[in-house]
Amino acid sequence: MSTSVLNADVLSYFNPSYEQTKTYRVSFNSVVANDPVSLEAFFNDWEGDFHPHNGMNIALESSRFDLGMLLDDHYYIGYTYRHDVFIEASSDLTRLTYLTKNKLDLPLNEQFDLSLNIEGVEAQGILLGKRFTFAPTKWGTWSLSLTGSLLYARNMQHGKLSGSANSISKNDYDFQTESDYYYTYNYLYDLDVQKANGFGFSTHLSIDYTYKNFSMLLIANDIFGRIYWDSLPYSYISMNSDNKYYDDNGYVHYNPTIHGVEKNKDYTQKLPVKLYFESAYKVKEKYLLSVGFESIQSYLFPFGRVTYKEENNAYFISYEYRFHTTTIGMEYKNITFSLSADKIIDPATLGLHLSASFQF
Repeated sequence: MSTSVLNADVLSYFNPSYEQTKTYRVSFNSVVANDPVSLEAFFNDWEGDFHPHNGMNIALESSRFDLGMLLDDHYYIGYTYRHDVFIEASSDLTRLTYLTKNKLDLPLNEQFDLSLNIEGVEAQGILLGKRFTFAPTKWGTWSLSLTGSLLYARNMQHGKLSGSANSISKNDYDFQTESDYYYTYNYLYDLDVQKANGFGFSTHLSIDYTYKNFSMLLIANDIFGRIYWDSLPYSYISMNSDNKYYDDNGYVHYNPTIHGVEKNKDYTQKLPVKLYFESAYKVKEKYLLSVGFESIQSYLFPFGRVTYKEENNAYFISYEYRFHTTTIGMEYKNITFSLSADKIIDPATLGLHLSASFQF
């Protein structure tokens, strides 16, 4: 199935299910998305339109660069770099952040449920893979691809924060939180730490099936992925609002009071599984209609896609429903390019894909 996974709308994947052999292949894919605000606001002051998702709100960044060779008998060897971050926050924490960042009036005597989870890794390494193609039957043809990677990791995040806040006036609130946090950089409070290094591995697979005009593709990345960290910074702390002050407009600010444990310890990080599924049906000779989903951390990102194919070219457009992302792209011979966004002005989602292959 062509014109598919490397142009995913939300997450970046490694797809070992390539048909060509004796080929160099290079690809870059990066997607940044969040629920409540535009990307510019998310990374700055949270000003502008506020459009939170019902329930938990998520933000993610998924990027990878792959450079490798497809050899005889469908073997693959290559280099990979990846950077993945996934954050989920309660609707109350999202709303309280927006109100306080913009110094808007708080609702009186309301309790906010504060919940935040973060998972992230930056790593690079080598990939070794093999594609197995099975003999056609009357029920169609299918192939299975397996890939393993050895990884060296430089940065990570794994933490949970929980607690509550209570508004006591339109510009003041009290809070109490606890956090359980592994990190290479502390985003909760200022703390200089010694960098840690991690070594590990991950496994990927893909299954590709075709029957007449119908095809399916399933990709699972990080089915079993682990990073083993030595002497990783760790903190288990509680924070409260006892130490507060007010600006000239009477709005509250905090130097949180912190109690707890900070130390270094060995830790095994589990990489979350990323799934991609697509089913497609060829209409006439040149049109391909596809539906599917992406998934991570129990979240689903369904999408639909239309592809127009010529002999050496293809053009496609897809729509993803969680972040309302539209992806437009094309394949020209051995080069693929696509752009993704939820809207042109102040987008909350942006994505870029570029890949090329060259035979040797």
